[in-house]
Amino acid sequence: MAVTPSSAGPNTVLFISSGSSEERAYLMEQAFETAWKVRDPDASIINFRFPAISFPIGEAGYERAAGTLSEWLRGKKLAIVVAQGDPAIDLAVRFRDEYFARVPVLGCEAYNIRSLRLQDEGGVFLYGGQNFAEELLKLGFALYPKARRAYLIVSVGPAVDSYRSYVEALQAKYPGREIVPVLNPDQASVDAALGSSSSKGFAALLAPGWTGADGKPLLGKNLIRAIEEGYGVPVLSFIKEYLGGGLVGGVGVSAQDLGKAAAGTGLALVLDGRAPPASIPTENLASTFVDYGALLRFGSSPAFVPRGAEVTNRPPSLWIRYRGLIMTAIAVLLASTLLLLLLLEARRRERNLLVRTNGTLERKVEERTGELRSANEELYASNENLKRMIRRTEAMQETVLRHEREVTLGRLTMSIAHELNTPLGAISSANEAIRAVLALEGGGVAEVLASLEGDRLELVRRYAGRALEGALRPQLDAVSAGSIAALEARLAALSCADPAAIAADLADACLDDLGEEELRLFAAKDAGAAANALCHLALVGRSTSITAAAVAQAVEVLRTVREYLSEYKADGARVELRHSIESALFLFKNRLPHGTEVKTDFSDEPSVMANEAVLVRVWVHLIQNALEAMPDGGVLAISVRRKGSLAAVSFDDEGTGVAPSIAANLFSPFATTKPPAEGLGLGLAYCRKAIEALSGSVAFAAKAKGSVFTVLVPAEEVP
Repeated sequence: MAVTPSSAGPNTVLFISSGSSEERAYLMEQAFETAWKVRDPDASIINFRFPAISFPIGEAGYERAAGTLSEWLRGKKLAIVVAQGDPAIDLAVRFRDEYFARVPVLGCEAYNIRSLRLQDEGGVFLYGGQNFAEELLKLGFALYPKARRAYLIVSVGPAVDSYRSYVEALQAKYPGREIVPVLNPDQASVDAALGSSSSKGFAALLAPGWTGADGKPLLGKNLIRAIEEGYGVPVLSFIKEYLGGGLVGGVGVSAQDLGKAAAGTGLALVLDGRAPPASIPTENLASTFVDYGALLRFGSSPAFVPRGAEVTNRPPSLWIRYRGLIMTAIAVLLASTLLLLLLLEARRRERNLLVRTNGTLERKVEERTGELRSANEELYASNENLKRMIRRTEAMQETVLRHEREVTLGRLTMSIAHELNTPLGAISSANEAIRAVLALEGGGVAEVLASLEGDRLELVRRYAGRALEGALRPQLDAVSAGSIAALEARLAALSCADPAAIAADLADACLDDLGEEELRLFAAKDAGAAANALCHLALVGRSTSITAAAVAQAVEVLRTVREYLSEYKADGARVELRHSIESALFLFKNRLPHGTEVKTDFSDEPSVMANEAVLVRVWVHLIQNALEAMPDGGVLAISVRRKGSLAAVSFDDEGTGVAPSIAANLFSPFATTKPPAEGLGLGLAYCRKAIEALSGSVAFAAKAKGSVFTVLVPAEEVP
């Protein structure tokens, strides 16, 4: 029979409670109603007690309850259904779907897997959807550390297989102990599980009850007493109201707290229109409670009660509470007394022995004194000879050290000159490029600019900034032959008079990515001079950038020597390895040996914590060594890879390799294969010192043609 809801009048709230504790249901109803009336004083709150000891509820039980509720709610404006306990939630959802399709259902104290699945249904919100099984097991094993078995008595309805999988996961957390599940309990299943060796463990109760052997329902405190007396095991539950009825303790949420929280969530739905999350945990409301008297009946020490637990009944006497400590203290005292007696006897015997041996020792002392006197005279003479030898040795050491300092200073001076050669070479190369561009004859920039006027001059003004900006980028980003060919084809399609020359000039001016309309301006007649002028401007900008970088590198050489002679300390800045390697390659842009090709592979782009200037200096050393090993040209392959927690940077050249005679000491200061005027091997020694300061390493490997240097440094974690 359908219910005809009213569209007027105050809100009606239906509160359905279930479970085995009438006291808990009453306390929760009162707390819920008090909190609700504060904000909605005109609301009509209807409480319906639904006694159930199994889950899910049967059809007959549902029909009786639904018939009663439909009569109560006839003509009322139902705003929300609040249900406490798994059977009540099942009843509320089915009743809502049949009579009030759009009314929300708020579930409280859902403790099994099937109830938790209700959150997937529309308009069902669960407050307190936490399974306290794991917390009860943790508390039980803490209170009874010698227990080898835990009996998990739970009502789960049809979700037996899912709950068994959950119990298997719990079992893995307690190796050496057994968790025995009793799901959807009845008298027979409880007898089978607890009847034989139950005294070895405890029971964690998450079931409202079952029908006993006499055919009467076992509920509440009667159920706790039946388990305790019938099987002799301590019982833990999530309902604190069972304390005083044999319950040892448990973990749960008080009825008052849960009632207030349910009212707050329901008001948010009804009055504020705010839907809460589908499942709201109650961990912040949960607390641990223990009964001292029940605890002692089963031989557990109060010392095992967790910190912060709520303890009921009178605490035991000092003897009961601390008898373990007192017995331990007595045992320690007795052992100490016995040890003291044995020590005194040993001392007495030792004194007697000393008296007997004292005379013998005195005679031997006199004999040894004479021998020592003779030995002392000989030792004095030997000591004088040794002093004279030490003075001569110190003089020789001073001479050797002075000579070594002079040799080291000379080597260091030559090494500095060698290290400055790289940046000075870059400056010279860049300067020659600028002089060539500025030449007043042969198509120099002055002559080109002087010839510009009108639209060509406007093109130069328009794109000069863009060309200089591209030229000043510190990367080795040469335009590929394919890109130039594509640009030439685009210009030819626009009827350009000289597409090959203009395409080359635009590529050198970093303007290879022009749009179609922009490219049409350069394809016009007499626009080649403008492209050539922009190419010259880009070359000047690039050369000045190389000069600035080389000057900075020359300054860094002096810093390198200073850091090598002092303790190296790494800064704490984040450095992108790709950016630092490109900065190093930029110094060699205009002075790669003929026939030399640099290939880079940055498939991985890890970053490290380091001083970027120091890292660039390390890459410059390794690149310079590789290029000098390939005087006739070849390929230098540089790659960056992530290897676990490390970043690996490898420099693979096709050079002449390293002589076996110096391979073992390759990273030692002044180890080199170059003539004295070209360097004395301080570079690789610096590289190792700088990388090791980052907790990294530098390795060398020879191959059939050339060498491979690999740098490993700790990489930053990937978020």
